[in-house]
Amino acid sequence: MSVFRVARVSDALTASRRFAGALTARLCEEWDKIAPSSECAALATIPQQLAKTAPDSPLLWLWCSTTAKLMHYFDGSIVFLELAMVSRPDLLDADDVRLADLHRLSAVEVLVDDAVRRMRLDDCAVFRFASAITPPRSFSLGRLGMVIWGEPTDGLSLVCERGRVRIESGSARLEVDICGEVVERQGSVMFWGGARVQLGTRTVDLPLHDPTLTSPTWQDLPILTDRRDGRLMAERLVRAHAWLERFDPSVAENCAALTGAVLPVRGGRANTFGSASREEAIGLIFLPQTPAIDILAESLLHEASHQLLFRIDRSAPVLSQDDRVERFYSPWRQDARPLDMVLHGAFVFAGVAALYARCASENWPEVDPHDALGRSYRRIRQVERAIATVRRHGHLSRSGQVVALAIEADIKTVLADLAALGFQESQHAVIDAELAAHAARYSEYVV
Repeated sequence: MSVFRVARVSDALTASRRFAGALTARLCEEWDKIAPSSECAALATIPQQLAKTAPDSPLLWLWCSTTAKLMHYFDGSIVFLELAMVSRPDLLDADDVRLADLHRLSAVEVLVDDAVRRMRLDDCAVFRFASAITPPRSFSLGRLGMVIWGEPTDGLSLVCERGRVRIESGSARLEVDICGEVVERQGSVMFWGGARVQLGTRTVDLPLHDPTLTSPTWQDLPILTDRRDGRLMAERLVRAHAWLERFDPSVAENCAALTGAVLPVRGGRANTFGSASREEAIGLIFLPQTPAIDILAESLLHEASHQLLFRIDRSAPVLSQDDRVERFYSPWRQDARPLDMVLHGAFVFAGVAALYARCASENWPEVDPHDALGRSYRRIRQVERAIATVRRHGHLSRSGQVVALAIEADIKTVLADLAALGFQESQHAVIDAELAAHAARYSEYVV
Protein backbone atom coordinates (compact mmCIF):
# COMPACT_ATOMS: atom_id res chain seq x y z
CA MET A 1 0.00 0.00 0.00
CA SER A 2 2.18 2.79 -1.37
CA VAL A 3 -0.04 5.72 -0.38
CA PHE A 4 0.68 5.14 3.30
CA ARG A 5 4.40 5.20 2.60
CA VAL A 6 4.60 8.61 0.90
CA ALA A 7 5.79 9.95 4.25
CA ARG A 8 6.48 8.36 7.59
CA VAL A 9 3.48 9.13 9.73
CA SER A 10 5.72 10.28 12.58
CA ASP A 11 7.42 12.75 10.20
CA ALA A 12 4.06 13.98 8.91
CA LEU A 13 2.83 14.54 12.47
CA THR A 14 6.03 16.38 13.40
CA ALA A 15 5.81 18.61 10.32
CA SER A 16 2.15 19.26 11.06
CA ARG A 17 2.99 20.35 14.62
CA ARG A 18 5.61 22.77 13.26
CA PHE A 19 3.07 24.20 10.85
CA ALA A 20 0.53 24.46 13.68
CA GLY A 21 3.07 26.38 15.74
CA ALA A 22 3.87 28.82 12.93
CA LEU A 23 0.19 29.34 12.10
CA THR A 24 -0.81 29.83 15.74
CA ALA A 25 2.05 32.30 16.33
CA ARG A 26 1.06 34.36 13.28
CA LEU A 27 -2.63 34.38 14.21
CA CYS A 28 -1.87 35.33 17.81
CA GLU A 29 0.32 38.22 16.67
CA GLU A 30 -2.47 39.51 14.42
CA TRP A 31 -5.07 38.84 17.13
CA ASP A 32 -3.21 41.09 19.57
CA LYS A 33 -3.36 43.93 17.05
CA ILE A 34 -7.05 43.58 16.15
CA ALA A 35 -9.01 42.09 19.06
CA PRO A 36 -10.18 44.16 22.04
CA SER A 37 -7.65 44.08 24.86
CA SER A 38 -8.27 42.00 27.94
CA GLU A 39 -8.23 43.58 31.38
CA CYS A 40 -7.23 40.20 32.78
CA ALA A 41 -3.42 39.89 32.66
CA ALA A 42 -3.45 36.09 33.01
CA LEU A 43 -5.88 35.75 30.11
CA ALA A 44 -4.08 38.25 27.87
CA THR A 45 -0.99 36.03 27.64
CA ILE A 46 -2.84 32.79 26.91
CA PRO A 47 -2.81 33.00 23.08
CA GLN A 48 1.00 33.41 23.11
CA GLN A 49 1.29 30.46 25.49
CA LEU A 50 -0.83 28.42 23.09
CA ALA A 51 1.42 29.47 20.20
CA LYS A 52 4.45 28.05 22.06
CA THR A 53 2.74 24.70 22.73
CA ALA A 54 0.75 24.41 19.47
CA PRO A 55 -0.51 20.82 19.79
CA ASP A 56 -1.57 19.18 16.53
CA SER A 57 -5.13 18.62 17.77
CA PRO A 58 -8.67 19.14 16.44
CA LEU A 59 -9.31 21.73 19.15
CA LEU A 60 -6.27 23.78 18.12
CA TRP A 61 -7.09 23.71 14.40
CA LEU A 62 -10.65 24.75 15.17
CA TRP A 63 -9.41 27.51 17.48
CA CYS A 64 -7.21 28.83 14.64
CA SER A 65 -10.14 28.74 12.21
CA THR A 66 -12.35 30.61 14.68
CA THR A 67 -9.60 33.15 15.41
CA ALA A 68 -9.30 34.01 11.72
CA LYS A 69 -13.06 34.52 11.46
CA LEU A 70 -13.24 36.58 14.65
CA MET A 71 -10.53 38.94 13.41
CA HIS A 72 -12.63 39.66 10.31
CA TYR A 73 -15.46 40.56 12.65
CA PHE A 74 -13.35 42.80 14.87
CA ASP A 75 -11.78 44.63 11.90
CA GLY A 76 -15.27 45.25 10.49
CA SER A 77 -14.91 43.23 7.28
CA ILE A 78 -17.79 40.88 8.18
CA VAL A 79 -20.96 41.43 10.16
CA PHE A 80 -22.39 37.98 10.75
CA LEU A 81 -20.31 35.65 12.87
CA GLU A 82 -19.83 32.30 11.20
CA LEU A 83 -18.12 30.89 14.23
CA ALA A 84 -17.44 27.28 15.08
CA MET A 85 -18.24 28.09 18.71
CA VAL A 86 -21.38 30.15 18.21
CA SER A 87 -23.52 27.31 19.59
CA ARG A 88 -22.42 28.32 23.11
CA PRO A 89 -25.05 30.66 24.57
CA ASP A 90 -22.40 32.77 26.35
CA LEU A 91 -21.04 33.99 23.02
CA LEU A 92 -24.39 35.08 21.63
CA ASP A 93 -24.99 37.65 24.38
CA ALA A 94 -21.41 38.85 24.79
CA ASP A 95 -20.16 42.34 23.94
CA ASP A 96 -16.94 42.59 21.94
CA VAL A 97 -14.61 42.63 24.95
CA ARG A 98 -16.32 39.64 26.57
CA LEU A 99 -16.39 37.86 23.21
CA ALA A 100 -12.63 38.30 22.81
CA ASP A 101 -12.01 37.13 26.38
CA LEU A 102 -14.19 34.06 25.92
CA HIS A 103 -12.18 33.20 22.81
CA ARG A 104 -8.96 33.63 24.77
CA LEU A 105 -10.48 31.36 27.40
CA SER A 106 -11.18 28.74 24.73
CA ALA A 107 -7.41 28.70 24.15
CA VAL A 108 -7.13 27.57 27.79
CA GLU A 109 -9.38 24.63 26.89
CA VAL A 110 -6.91 23.67 24.14
CA LEU A 111 -4.04 23.88 26.62
CA VAL A 112 -5.92 21.72 29.15
CA ASP A 113 -6.55 19.15 26.43
CA ASP A 114 -2.84 19.10 25.60
CA ALA A 115 -1.94 18.87 29.30
CA VAL A 116 -4.13 15.76 29.58
CA ARG A 117 -2.38 14.26 26.55
CA ARG A 118 1.03 15.01 28.09
CA MET A 119 0.03 13.67 31.52
CA ARG A 120 -0.98 10.38 29.90
CA LEU A 121 2.60 10.13 28.64
CA ASP A 122 4.41 11.69 31.59
CA ASP A 123 3.02 12.03 35.11
CA CYS A 124 5.27 15.07 35.68
CA ALA A 125 3.48 17.22 33.06
CA VAL A 126 1.94 20.37 34.57
CA PHE A 127 -0.38 23.20 33.50
CA ARG A 128 -1.86 25.94 35.72
CA PHE A 129 -4.15 28.88 35.10
CA ALA A 130 -5.86 31.33 37.44
CA SER A 131 -7.98 34.37 36.63
CA ALA A 132 -10.62 36.61 38.15
CA ILE A 133 -12.72 36.30 34.98
CA THR A 134 -16.20 34.78 35.18
CA PRO A 135 -16.06 31.48 33.27
CA PRO A 136 -18.69 30.56 30.68
CA ARG A 137 -21.57 28.33 31.74
CA SER A 138 -19.79 25.35 30.24
CA PHE A 139 -16.06 24.77 30.10
CA SER A 140 -14.22 21.99 28.30
CA LEU A 141 -11.53 19.90 29.94
CA GLY A 142 -10.48 18.85 26.47
CA ARG A 143 -10.73 15.16 25.75
CA LEU A 144 -11.82 14.37 29.33
CA GLY A 145 -15.23 16.01 29.33
CA MET A 146 -17.27 19.15 29.90
CA VAL A 147 -17.76 21.08 33.15
CA ILE A 148 -21.18 22.74 33.54
CA TRP A 149 -21.62 25.27 36.36
CA GLY A 150 -24.91 25.65 38.16
CA GLU A 151 -24.28 29.39 38.59
CA PRO A 152 -21.01 30.76 37.19
CA THR A 153 -19.22 33.07 39.64
CA ASP A 154 -16.20 35.33 39.37
CA GLY A 155 -12.87 33.56 39.34
CA LEU A 156 -11.49 30.45 37.67
CA SER A 157 -8.63 28.23 38.82
CA LEU A 158 -7.24 25.29 36.86
CA VAL A 159 -4.48 22.89 37.88
CA CYS A 160 -3.33 19.92 35.79
CA GLU A 161 -0.72 17.83 37.58
CA ARG A 162 0.02 14.31 38.86
CA GLY A 163 -2.54 12.76 36.53
CA ARG A 164 -5.41 14.93 37.79
CA VAL A 165 -7.28 17.99 36.53
CA ARG A 166 -8.75 20.27 39.19
CA ILE A 167 -11.04 23.19 38.32
CA GLU A 168 -12.62 25.65 40.75
CA SER A 169 -14.91 28.66 40.52
CA GLY A 170 -16.38 30.20 43.65
CA SER A 171 -17.50 27.40 45.98
CA ALA A 172 -17.71 24.86 43.13
CA ARG A 173 -14.84 22.43 42.74
CA LEU A 174 -14.28 19.41 40.49
CA GLU A 175 -11.37 17.02 40.22
CA VAL A 176 -11.08 14.28 37.59
CA ASP A 177 -8.33 11.86 36.66
CA ILE A 178 -6.82 11.46 33.18
CA CYS A 179 -9.31 8.72 32.38
CA GLY A 180 -12.21 11.11 32.94
CA GLU A 181 -13.32 9.61 36.25
CA VAL A 182 -14.59 12.05 38.87
CA VAL A 183 -12.36 12.02 41.98
CA GLU A 184 -14.01 14.87 43.90
CA ARG A 185 -16.97 17.17 43.35
CA GLN A 186 -18.21 20.04 45.54
CA GLY A 187 -20.89 22.65 45.01
CA SER A 188 -23.08 23.33 41.99
CA VAL A 189 -21.11 21.73 39.16
CA MET A 190 -21.77 18.85 36.77
CA PHE A 191 -19.33 16.84 34.67
CA TRP A 192 -20.20 15.33 31.30
CA GLY A 193 -17.47 12.89 30.40
CA GLY A 194 -16.40 11.79 26.95
CA ALA A 195 -15.50 8.26 25.91
CA ARG A 196 -12.25 6.75 24.74
CA VAL A 197 -10.96 3.57 23.15
CA GLN A 198 -7.60 1.85 23.00
CA LEU A 199 -6.58 1.02 19.41
CA GLY A 200 -3.30 -0.85 19.54
CA THR A 201 -0.88 1.36 21.45
CA ARG A 202 -2.96 4.52 20.89
CA THR A 203 -5.79 6.06 22.88
CA VAL A 204 -8.45 7.56 20.62
CA ASP A 205 -11.02 9.86 22.23
CA LEU A 206 -14.73 10.16 21.46
CA PRO A 207 -15.54 13.78 22.51
CA LEU A 208 -19.34 13.38 22.52
CA HIS A 209 -19.49 16.04 25.23
CA ASP A 210 -17.83 18.91 23.40
CA PRO A 211 -20.20 21.52 21.92
CA THR A 212 -17.36 23.03 19.89
CA LEU A 213 -16.53 19.83 18.01
CA THR A 214 -20.17 18.75 17.69
CA SER A 215 -21.46 22.22 16.72
CA PRO A 216 -23.75 22.23 13.65
CA THR A 217 -22.44 25.69 12.71
CA TRP A 218 -19.38 24.24 10.97
CA GLN A 219 -20.64 20.75 10.07
CA ASP A 220 -24.19 19.48 9.66
CA LEU A 221 -23.70 15.76 10.26
CA PRO A 222 -26.21 13.83 12.42
CA ILE A 223 -23.78 13.23 15.29
CA LEU A 224 -24.75 10.79 18.04
CA THR A 225 -23.86 12.31 21.43
CA ASP A 226 -25.40 9.81 23.85
CA ARG A 227 -22.77 8.03 25.96
CA ARG A 228 -24.33 4.69 25.02
CA ASP A 229 -23.53 5.49 21.39
CA GLY A 230 -20.00 6.32 22.46
CA ARG A 231 -19.55 2.98 24.20
CA LEU A 232 -21.03 1.13 21.22
CA MET A 233 -18.76 2.96 18.79
CA ALA A 234 -15.75 2.20 21.00
CA GLU A 235 -16.55 -1.53 20.94
CA ARG A 236 -16.97 -1.50 17.17
CA LEU A 237 -13.81 0.51 16.60
CA VAL A 238 -11.76 -2.13 18.40
CA ARG A 239 -13.10 -4.77 16.00
CA ALA A 240 -12.61 -2.53 12.95
CA HIS A 241 -9.03 -1.77 13.99
CA ALA A 242 -8.35 -5.49 14.43
CA TRP A 243 -9.72 -6.03 10.92
CA LEU A 244 -7.20 -3.51 9.57
CA GLU A 245 -4.41 -5.24 11.51
CA ARG A 246 -5.08 -8.37 9.45
CA PHE A 247 -4.52 -6.24 6.37
CA ASP A 248 -1.35 -4.54 7.61
CA PRO A 249 -0.40 -3.98 11.28
CA SER A 250 1.58 -0.83 10.48
CA VAL A 251 -1.36 0.67 8.55
CA ALA A 252 -3.69 -0.06 11.47
CA GLU A 253 -1.26 1.60 13.89
CA ASN A 254 -0.92 4.63 11.62
CA CYS A 255 -4.70 4.96 11.33
CA ALA A 256 -4.92 5.24 15.11
CA ALA A 257 -1.95 7.66 15.26
CA LEU A 258 -3.54 10.00 12.71
CA THR A 259 -6.94 9.91 14.41
CA GLY A 260 -7.01 12.00 17.55
CA ALA A 261 -10.77 11.90 18.00
CA VAL A 262 -13.83 10.11 16.56
CA LEU A 263 -17.48 11.15 16.57
CA PRO A 264 -20.16 8.60 15.63
CA VAL A 265 -22.63 9.58 12.92
CA ARG A 266 -26.08 8.16 12.33
CA GLY A 267 -26.42 6.20 9.09
CA GLY A 268 -28.63 7.48 6.31
CA ARG A 269 -31.57 5.93 4.48
CA ALA A 270 -31.40 2.61 2.64
CA ASN A 271 -28.61 1.45 4.95
CA THR A 272 -26.12 3.87 3.43
CA PHE A 273 -23.26 4.91 5.66
CA GLY A 274 -20.82 7.76 5.27
CA SER A 275 -17.74 9.17 6.94
CA ALA A 276 -16.13 12.60 6.88
CA SER A 277 -13.22 14.79 7.89
CA ARG A 278 -12.97 18.57 8.06
CA GLU A 279 -9.83 20.61 7.41
CA GLU A 280 -10.99 23.03 10.12
CA ALA A 281 -10.37 20.32 12.73
CA ILE A 282 -7.56 18.05 11.57
CA GLY A 283 -7.38 14.93 13.73
CA LEU A 284 -11.16 14.68 14.17
CA ILE A 285 -13.03 12.16 12.02
CA PHE A 286 -16.70 11.26 11.74
CA LEU A 287 -17.45 7.56 11.38
CA PRO A 288 -20.72 5.70 10.75
CA GLN A 289 -22.37 3.96 13.68
CA THR A 290 -22.70 0.68 11.75
CA PRO A 291 -22.48 -2.94 12.84
CA ALA A 292 -20.83 -3.80 9.48
CA ILE A 293 -17.19 -4.07 10.56
CA ASP A 294 -15.88 -4.09 7.00
CA ILE A 295 -17.60 -0.76 6.31
CA LEU A 296 -16.36 0.74 9.58
CA ALA A 297 -12.80 -0.47 8.92
CA GLU A 298 -12.93 0.92 5.39
CA SER A 299 -14.20 4.25 6.75
CA LEU A 300 -11.42 4.40 9.35
CA LEU A 301 -8.76 3.72 6.70
CA HIS A 302 -10.40 6.21 4.33
CA GLU A 303 -10.51 9.06 6.87
CA ALA A 304 -7.06 8.33 8.31
CA SER A 305 -5.70 8.60 4.75
CA HIS A 306 -7.38 12.03 4.45
CA GLN A 307 -5.76 12.98 7.76
CA LEU A 308 -2.32 12.01 6.46
CA LEU A 309 -2.72 13.98 3.22
CA PHE A 310 -4.15 16.99 5.07
CA ARG A 311 -0.98 17.12 7.16
CA ILE A 312 1.33 16.62 4.19
CA ASP A 313 -0.49 19.38 2.31
CA ARG A 314 -0.34 21.79 5.28
CA SER A 315 3.39 21.20 5.65
CA ALA A 316 4.34 21.02 1.94
CA PRO A 317 1.41 22.01 -0.38
CA VAL A 318 0.88 19.39 -3.07
CA LEU A 319 -0.90 21.61 -5.64
CA SER A 320 -0.95 25.28 -6.57
CA GLN A 321 -3.71 27.56 -5.27
CA ASP A 322 -5.18 27.76 -8.80
CA ASP A 323 -6.05 24.06 -8.62
CA ARG A 324 -8.42 24.58 -5.69
CA VAL A 325 -11.35 25.88 -7.75
CA GLU A 326 -14.49 23.70 -7.86
CA ARG A 327 -14.66 22.80 -11.54
CA PHE A 328 -13.23 19.29 -11.87
CA TYR A 329 -14.90 15.91 -12.32
CA SER A 330 -14.73 13.44 -9.44
CA PRO A 331 -15.66 9.76 -10.03
CA TRP A 332 -17.20 9.66 -6.53
CA ARG A 333 -19.32 12.79 -6.59
CA GLN A 334 -22.20 14.48 -8.36
CA ASP A 335 -20.83 18.00 -7.85
CA ALA A 336 -17.74 19.66 -9.29
CA ARG A 337 -14.70 19.47 -7.01
CA PRO A 338 -11.42 21.36 -6.59
CA LEU A 339 -8.47 19.41 -7.94
CA ASP A 340 -6.92 18.94 -4.51
CA MET A 341 -10.07 17.06 -3.43
CA VAL A 342 -9.92 14.92 -6.58
CA LEU A 343 -6.36 14.06 -5.55
CA HIS A 344 -7.59 13.34 -2.02
CA GLY A 345 -10.18 10.93 -3.45
CA ALA A 346 -7.54 9.09 -5.46
CA PHE A 347 -5.23 8.92 -2.45
CA VAL A 348 -7.75 7.49 0.01
CA PHE A 349 -9.50 5.07 -2.36
CA ALA A 350 -6.19 3.61 -3.57
CA GLY A 351 -5.78 2.32 -0.01
CA VAL A 352 -9.37 1.09 0.12
CA ALA A 353 -8.88 -0.81 -3.15
CA ALA A 354 -5.77 -2.48 -1.75
CA LEU A 355 -7.68 -3.43 1.41
CA TYR A 356 -10.43 -5.25 -0.50
CA ALA A 357 -7.94 -6.96 -2.83
CA ARG A 358 -6.33 -8.50 0.26
CA CYS A 359 -9.76 -9.32 1.68
CA ALA A 360 -10.62 -11.23 -1.51
CA SER A 361 -7.29 -13.04 -1.73
CA GLU A 362 -7.55 -14.38 1.83
CA ASN A 363 -11.31 -15.04 1.85
CA TRP A 364 -12.07 -12.98 4.93
CA PRO A 365 -15.47 -14.16 6.18
CA GLU A 366 -16.93 -10.66 6.70
CA VAL A 367 -17.12 -9.99 2.94
CA ASP A 368 -18.05 -12.33 0.12
CA PRO A 369 -14.88 -12.77 -2.04
CA HIS A 370 -16.73 -11.87 -5.25
CA ASP A 371 -18.10 -8.73 -3.61
CA ALA A 372 -14.63 -7.82 -2.33
CA LEU A 373 -13.20 -8.20 -5.84
CA GLY A 374 -15.92 -5.93 -7.22
CA ARG A 375 -15.32 -3.29 -4.55
CA SER A 376 -11.58 -3.32 -5.17
CA TYR A 377 -11.91 -3.12 -8.95
CA ARG A 378 -14.49 -0.31 -8.84
CA ARG A 379 -12.35 1.77 -6.49
CA ILE A 380 -9.09 1.31 -8.36
CA ARG A 381 -10.66 2.22 -11.71
CA GLN A 382 -12.12 5.35 -10.10
CA VAL A 383 -8.67 6.14 -8.74
CA GLU A 384 -7.24 5.68 -12.23
CA ARG A 385 -9.69 8.24 -13.67
CA ALA A 386 -9.09 10.71 -10.85
CA ILE A 387 -5.29 10.68 -10.98
CA ALA A 388 -5.44 11.08 -14.78
CA THR A 389 -7.47 14.28 -14.27
CA VAL A 390 -4.92 15.52 -11.72
CA ARG A 391 -2.03 14.74 -14.09
CA ARG A 392 -3.71 16.55 -17.00
CA HIS A 393 -4.64 19.73 -15.18
CA GLY A 394 -2.74 19.95 -11.89
CA HIS A 395 0.37 21.93 -11.08
CA LEU A 396 1.93 19.38 -8.76
CA SER A 397 4.69 20.40 -6.38
CA ARG A 398 7.55 18.08 -5.51
CA SER A 399 5.52 16.63 -2.64
CA GLY A 400 2.52 16.38 -4.98
CA GLN A 401 4.60 14.36 -7.44
CA VAL A 402 5.53 11.93 -4.67
CA VAL A 403 1.85 11.52 -3.75
CA ALA A 404 0.82 11.00 -7.40
CA LEU A 405 3.55 8.41 -7.98
CA ALA A 406 2.47 6.48 -4.88
CA ILE A 407 -1.13 6.41 -6.13
CA GLU A 408 -0.02 5.18 -9.56
CA ALA A 409 2.09 2.46 -7.96
CA ASP A 410 -0.96 1.25 -6.04
CA ILE A 411 -3.02 1.19 -9.25
CA LYS A 412 -0.50 -1.18 -10.87
CA THR A 413 -0.24 -3.37 -7.79
CA VAL A 414 -3.98 -3.72 -7.21
CA LEU A 415 -4.77 -4.43 -10.88
CA ALA A 416 -2.03 -7.10 -10.93
CA ASP A 417 -3.40 -8.64 -7.74
CA LEU A 418 -6.94 -8.73 -9.17
CA ALA A 419 -5.70 -10.34 -12.37
CA ALA A 420 -3.86 -12.97 -10.33
CA LEU A 421 -7.12 -13.70 -8.48
CA GLY A 422 -8.86 -14.40 -11.79
CA PHE A 423 -11.10 -11.35 -11.96
CA GLN A 424 -12.41 -11.79 -15.50
CA GLU A 425 -13.24 -9.32 -18.28
CA SER A 426 -16.91 -10.23 -18.12
CA GLN A 427 -17.01 -9.45 -14.41
CA HIS A 428 -15.56 -5.97 -14.66
CA ALA A 429 -17.37 -4.97 -17.87
CA VAL A 430 -20.47 -3.99 -15.88
CA ILE A 431 -18.45 -1.84 -13.50
CA ASP A 432 -16.60 -0.18 -16.39
CA ALA A 433 -19.91 0.68 -18.05
CA GLU A 434 -21.26 2.18 -14.80
CA LEU A 435 -18.17 4.33 -14.36
CA ALA A 436 -18.35 5.54 -17.95
CA ALA A 437 -22.04 6.39 -17.53
CA HIS A 438 -21.27 8.38 -14.39
CA ALA A 439 -18.61 10.40 -16.21
CA ALA A 440 -20.97 11.03 -19.12
CA ARG A 441 -23.65 12.43 -16.79
CA TYR A 442 -21.28 15.16 -15.62
CA SER A 443 -19.56 16.01 -18.89
CA GLU A 444 -19.72 19.75 -18.10
CA TYR A 445 -16.99 19.31 -15.48
CA VAL A 446 -13.30 19.35 -16.40
CA VAL A 447 -12.05 15.77 -16.74
